[in-house]
Amino acid sequence: MKLLLFLVFLLLSLFGLCEFLHLIRLIMIFPKRKMNATLVVVLKEETAIRQMMFAGEQLKWLGSKYADRIIIVAENLSADTVLECEQLASKYNLKFVVKGKG
Repeated sequence: MKLLLFLVFLLLSLFGLCEFLHLIRLIMIFPKRKMNATLVVVLKEETAIRQMMFAGEQLKWLGSKYADRIIIVAENLSADTVLECEQLASKYNLKFVVKGKG
């Protein structure tokens, strides 16, 4: 049991060390340049609401480490789902676009 806990702790420590080294590398390569990231999410009818909530929560908790902005693209969604997605987009400050709509 102790061996298993030690291995889990070691694995998580290695992940943290790798993330730290990656951050140092980015600071050395791009010291003055801020990286901008845009995440584009294409919704599917059966998981649209869940995808919207997940993207919003990730942006809320991780901030610009996750993405600077999120664009949600809806295509072939029912009117009720589009309405609910628009409400979630305004709640989480996401850009919501319905494909094919002017």
